[in-house]
Amino acid sequence: MTATVRRAGGFAAVGLLSLSVPSVASATRPALATVLGPAPFVVVAVLALYVVDEGPIFELFARPGDRRDGRLYGLAGFALAAAGLALLALRFGLPMPVFVGSVLLLSWGNLGGHAVRAVRDEPILATAGFVVVGSVAGAAGQFAATLVPPGTSLAWPLVVFLATSGALLAALLRVVLFERDDPLVMVSVGLLLWLFFDLQVVVSATGVAVALTVTVVLGVVSYVLETASLPGMLTGVLLGLLTIVLGGTGWFVVLMTFFGVGGLAAKFRYEEKKA
Repeated sequence: MTATVRRAGGFAAVGLLSLSVPSVASATRPALATVLGPAPFVVVAVLALYVVDEGPIFELFARPGDRRDGRLYGLAGFALAAAGLALLALRFGLPMPVFVGSVLLLSWGNLGGHAVRAVRDEPILATAGFVVVGSVAGAAGQFAATLVPPGTSLAWPLVVFLATSGALLAALLRVVLFERDDPLVMVSVGLLLWLFFDLQVVVSATGVAVALTVTVVLGVVSYVLETASLPGMLTGVLLGLLTIVLGGTGWFVVLMTFFGVGGLAAKFRYEEKKA
């Protein structure tokens, strides 16, 4: 196991602290829950910034920049972002399943991506590992949050849609940003899924299955034919999924026509254009 995979595993373990927040919210008064809910993440951030500066724990969580600075800034940023989302869930109406799902989606998705990269260093395979593991973890986190009274009942097609959309957005942001920007990725995913949750979208199992199948196939084909880069492929898959589920197949055909014509036009006589 490489150091990168071990570090991702450590972050995934920290992400599991999010599972305690629904229980705290259910068992205590709102004012007390506001303090106790984010507390585990705040403690982790304080330890990362002011206590742990050497030893095996430091080596487990330290990124290259952290070793230069002698502080676990990456872990602190991750923990504070999770604490911020916990505060939104406890006081400002962020659905608890969205909070837990967002934290687990990113933390475990990172583990899946790095595990695949350790076996074969192909960007598209690592991204696929991130999306698959992140989607599963995000869905599991949402269902886990609903088990705590008074849990919100969620239909599994909606859970799959939220988890997959969040994983695709997180994968896209991680491709265009840096690893140290994971706190921004987590907050962005949480806010987007909050929006989708509050829209009360009616999602059918057939619609989600068709959307995932069609968009993934077209995304892989576009990447193999080199009509789209990895960020372009992720953008197309995400927009395709959202368009089919939220807008219908008609809008999806229009969107894919735009992407297809644009991609083929860019490839037409590419060497002449490049010269």
